Amino acid sequence: MTEETKTIGNQTAVGENKMDNNLKDVDPFTPSNFKVNATAAAGSAMKQLTSAPVTKPHKNSFVRASNDPELSINCFIIETKQDTFLLSGEVGQALAGESFITIKNLTVSQDRQGNFFLWPTVPEVAEKRVNTWNQTGRIAKEMAKLNWVRVAANQEGSCYDVFEATADIPEPDWGNHKLDTFLRLGFHNRVITDIGDNTIQMLLGKA
Repeated sequence: MTEETKTIGNQTAVGENKMDNNLKDVDPFTPSNFKVNATAAAGSAMKQLTSAPVTKPHKNSFVRASNDPELSINCFIIETKQDTFLLSGEVGQALAGESFITIKNLTVSQDRQGNFFLWPTVPEVAEKRVNTWNQTGRIAKEMAKLNWVRVAANQEGSCYDVFEATADIPEPDWGNHKLDTFLRLGFHNRVITDIGDNTIQMLLGKA
């Protein structure tokens, strides 16, 4: 019994020695241990759309506007010092004669970093008199549907200057989001569907 136990012990010792030798032969800095798989490099996470503010392009940003008519809409808007409100067509029509109601064209747009926003301009049909700010704003947006542009206010000329990028910038990725998604992100709870809404009543001097 004692001799058998000793034999098993010797065999075990030999096995441990072989394992130790194998470990010594493994180089922890073998390049294959660190090579990045192409699929892994692409990442497994997808950026989610969480913001689409209603705003004009930043003066220092090159932007594009979608030329898809399904990503553009003429709508009734109320702009206060604090917020911008989206009105239902019914409420807008009922208040169309009020000075605080405007009609804006909102077009899904984005900058070079892929940040989406709703670009507001005054459509020609809603323009009551010639306004060079409105005219050049519309021109800038139309140019942005074809090329990357930067839009800057020219106070002396009462207009917007448009600068077209000369670099070969890749086309923007518009994804598969619908306009309602952008409207929801742009206005959140600032949507008025009832003429009795407190904001309306305050503007009418009734609250």
